[in-house]
Order: sequence, then C-alpha cells, then structure tokens
Amino acid sequence: MIKTMKRKKDRWSVPADAEFVKSNGHGAMNPTITPNGDRIYFHTTRKSENKTKTGIWYVDRMADSWSEARYLHSEFNQQVSDLDVHPVTGGHLYYGASIKTGFGKHDIYRSRFHNGKLEPGINIGSIINTAENDSCTVASDESYMRLVQKK
Repeated sequence: MIKTMKRKKDRWSVPADAEFVKSNGHGAMNPTITPNGDRIYFHTTRKSENKTKTGIWYVDRMADSWSEARYLHSEFNQQVSDLDVHPVTGGHLYYGASIKTGFGKHDIYRSRFHNGKLEPGINIGSIINTAENDSCTVASDESYMRLVQKK
C-alpha cells in the first residue's frame, strides 16, 4: 500500500493511505515520482472503462491533492514487465521488459515523451543489455544509471 506523510515545522505526520489508492481495494505498490514532482507512477489493479486492468497507472498533482488514477495506455502496459518505471526529466520513462526481439531474458527500454504522449519503447542497446535479466534505476537528468544484471 502506498502511504503519504506531510512535513510541517520539521516534523513528519503519521503515515496514511494515499488518497488515490484508498478506494481501489487492490492496493498499489512501487511508486515513482517524476523529477518535477507533478506525477506519480505506480503499479496496481483496478477498473477502467468497465474492465479490470493491471499495470502502470499514474496520478497528476493538482493544487492541493492528486487527480484520479489513470491507466498508462495499453500499448505501453502490454510491453512493460517491471512493476515500476523510472521517470526522468522531459517526461521520458525507463523500464524493463521481456520482448522476443531483445538482447536477453529481460532488457531495459526507454519510452520518449513526445507531443503529450509516450512513444513505444526503444531497447537501449547491447552495451547495457545482456543475455540475462537486466534492470536499472536512472538519475533524473540521465547522467548515470544503476544497473542490476541477474543470471
């Protein structure tokens, strides 16, 4: 479950369920926040368009709260096999996926944010991706990557 806290006068409040997951009934996990703090991506299962959808969802910051949760479009969620994504400056996302055209069992991809939409992910290449299971975290300015390679 995703919890939130607020800092007031150098003290943190007691953790409470995030507003955007309270009514879900399925919980949510692996939140990642965009570098500017305006969007949170997370993994959950919930209803959208009268269908139950599991995958990456997001909420946008509003004046004093968060928007309703939105499903990150189907084309993106069909490709992603990680439970989390790594947003960087400019709105781009890094994530892991197991796709037959990849270099290994599980590769790292980058999806470019362009014209208000995420484009299909591009495999970031054989210099980083191996024949094994690769995953990463990426600095928000894309200056470095922490790479994990599992056999």
